Amino acid sequence: MGNIKRIWILVLAVFFFCPAVKAEDKRVDCWFEVAEIFGSSASGSIIEEGRGERFSIDYQSKKAGDLSVVYTSDSVQEKEIGFMVPSYSDFWDAGPEWQLHISMKSNHSEPTRWAVSIVDINGGKAISEMESITSDSWEEVEFSSGQFKPSYTKFDETKLKTFQIRARLPQGKKLWFDDIYFKKKNGETLGVMEKTIDRRMAEAEKTRQARIEAAMRRAQTKSPSSVLNAYFAKLYLDRQTESINQKLYIIFTTKNSAVRKQFGINQPWNPYLDSMLFRFYFTFNRTSGKFKRLTSETQNALLDLIWERNRRRNDINIAKRSSWDIVNSESLDLCFKSAALLSSQIFKNRMGYETKEYFDSGKGGGAGYWFHMNGDIKTFGPQGRAEPEDKITGNSEEHYNAWVEFFKRYIKERAKKGFFIANASPVYAKYTINYIYDIHDYCEDEELRELCGKFLDLYWADWLQDSIAGYRGGVKIKDYAELDARVDSTHLMLQYHLGGGGTAEIITINQLLSDYKLPEVLWDMALDRQALGEFEYISRRPGEEENKRPRPLGDERTFLCDKESRIVRYSWVTPDYVMASRMTHPSAVMNHLSASPLWHGIQFNTSSQAMVTPRALNIKDDTSWNFYKESGYFRSVQHKNVMITQQARSYISVNPAWFLEEKNNDLPVGIHFGEKPERKVEKQGWIFIEQGNSFLAVRPVRSYYEAGGEFDYLEGPHGLESKLENRSYEWNSLENIAKLKSSHSPIIFEAGRKSNYSNLTKFIQHIDMAEIKLVNGIVPEAYSVVYTTTDISGKEIKLYLNAANNETPMINDEYLDYQPDKLFDSPYMQSLYDSGVTNIMCGGRDLTLSF
Repeated sequence: MGNIKRIWILVLAVFFFCPAVKAEDKRVDCWFEVAEIFGSSASGSIIEEGRGERFSIDYQSKKAGDLSVVYTSDSVQEKEIGFMVPSYSDFWDAGPEWQLHISMKSNHSEPTRWAVSIVDINGGKAISEMESITSDSWEEVEFSSGQFKPSYTKFDETKLKTFQIRARLPQGKKLWFDDIYFKKKNGETLGVMEKTIDRRMAEAEKTRQARIEAAMRRAQTKSPSSVLNAYFAKLYLDRQTESINQKLYIIFTTKNSAVRKQFGINQPWNPYLDSMLFRFYFTFNRTSGKFKRLTSETQNALLDLIWERNRRRNDINIAKRSSWDIVNSESLDLCFKSAALLSSQIFKNRMGYETKEYFDSGKGGGAGYWFHMNGDIKTFGPQGRAEPEDKITGNSEEHYNAWVEFFKRYIKERAKKGFFIANASPVYAKYTINYIYDIHDYCEDEELRELCGKFLDLYWADWLQDSIAGYRGGVKIKDYAELDARVDSTHLMLQYHLGGGGTAEIITINQLLSDYKLPEVLWDMALDRQALGEFEYISRRPGEEENKRPRPLGDERTFLCDKESRIVRYSWVTPDYVMASRMTHPSAVMNHLSASPLWHGIQFNTSSQAMVTPRALNIKDDTSWNFYKESGYFRSVQHKNVMITQQARSYISVNPAWFLEEKNNDLPVGIHFGEKPERKVEKQGWIFIEQGNSFLAVRPVRSYYEAGGEFDYLEGPHGLESKLENRSYEWNSLENIAKLKSSHSPIIFEAGRKSNYSNLTKFIQHIDMAEIKLVNGIVPEAYSVVYTTTDISGKEIKLYLNAANNETPMINDEYLDYQPDKLFDSPYMQSLYDSGVTNIMCGGRDLTLSF
């Protein structure tokens, strides 16, 4: 029988009187393990991985770590409910005479008895029972090994795989789990949910090959038909090797336009294909491949295809240029340049290829990038218009050496001045960073490999600064209204690095096979988010275009971004939400990349869709709207948890000559409220919501005159002040989009946490004390917004945004600094701009990256 004892937690006593836990001893939980270790099944059966659909994460109520896990009953039928060892692990090595500790609570109040069973490594059961959990306060349940009665004589209590409770819960009732661990006979703690960082790192290393193979097995059947991953997976698993070679040979050599189109072979700028071809070669080639599973016929066909795809694009003249001269797009630029490097490396060492000639036209980059690039048209596409008198030509070795030096500059420049222009793009980030993995894994140059490894450390440190609930937080450039953080598959890449299951179904297969490992300090940063508290993360990003007209001939598809950028990415980070904005200098010259659609606003930790963000709207009829994939171009000012943002009335842009010049700053705008909030209140033009442990106030601003009223004003300390329209938005039929009545209305955001305001009413009372002033200019519809509020300590926060033009915004009466001294600035990541040195610190560990 389980011994149940109530745990009364005195937070202040713990904070002030408990000794600090050493970083190596502290146990932390992990969000992605919910799907891997929790499950339910029919009464009498053994729970299995993949049966966790009734389980979810609760970041609000927890006993230990960052989260708890909650089971929600879907029927009145008796079920087995519990947790297990992940499929790629062996067992819990609990040893003899163990104790199992589980913290639980429930919203079901009917007392009864529950059967409890544990399952050993051989599938045998041992049975016990416990009192049902009927309290909505955390209770700690203790089981000892001697309480369980084995169902067969060879039951092994030292090697366990599953713990499960047989319970009948009414539909909709919940059962919470947290702080699960074994206490071994020798006093050692063996965590099930919460584990030490050192143990998690050891488990990740031990299970790495099993996790790769599990991902490959899934990829055999789940990969899209337009990619080669299923073929790769079968070769990796050594299944149907002869047949797969035959099929690959046909794909690599076919002239059939439909097949070439299916796999992107007709498309010279396919962001996936080149990287995958290198994975095939370096993994399976007959000389140095890890598995040597390509036939000579298939290998030769693969080499011919790599040559065909790179002979024209691999122009040594481009390797001599600035790393900030970006061809076509940021991800495609890195795609073709990394392909130029690795293909040159392959061919300089291959007899018959080492002396072959490249085009090396010197006419400019990007040939073949045009609207016919994946069709049946045989024309490769217009070349650039440069006619260089001093163009360079070279063989494969000369190309390789030039690209090695180029990428050394590329990595160092981004470590000094920031990355990327399309920062955190949900669509393109997975491609961009995987090309760095390719170079790190396969380039022969040791210095470049080391630089790429350090850059990957830097990339993930930046990623983790403003992550939320395991997803990428903060501003996202090239975000096409996905409105779901799961779309960005870089979170799956991080999950794999932290010991979770990876995916081999898309380009992330590259990272799956990489020998790169996260440094210890980033494990702390990823898994102990509660300990980080509230902080601001300020970073500088590239993206300003050189204001050149006429542009140099040959740059018809090339962005010229070699300048000191004045773009600031700002995040206010808390354990419960991240509020983020991008602040760009009013005179910054943007381009097609940096003026791309962006996500900004607030992301909550309650789900991947729990967000509030302003977007451009596509108006179907009076109440039926959806979000236009273009976001509108916004200008913002933010300080901590307070932000004003507005679709800009104008901005400056310069683009390559063959790009269509478009502006996206005069579109209908709506505010998207993602996952339905737990509470919503509207008051005096404000929209208040409660989401998890967070509160948010949103206020679209428009003057009474702008709304069509007579000019009516107040005399204030700043001059004439327009009266404020009471309500400057209207809802769609679902009430999840608030459309602005004026597309250029400023929008005020202010967020709060339950740790600071006990309930929504208290937060509303705080906002009631804030002040909004619309200070007039020389015409009545021209005004500036001054929003004054206080932080939790009572300190005043005052934001100023001129809604009439692009005047520089102010924070507490000081103009915004668009060129701060630091490249990265948070309590956990510090770097001076242009220094190439970044210090990362968290959990008592630290790392210095010097480029």
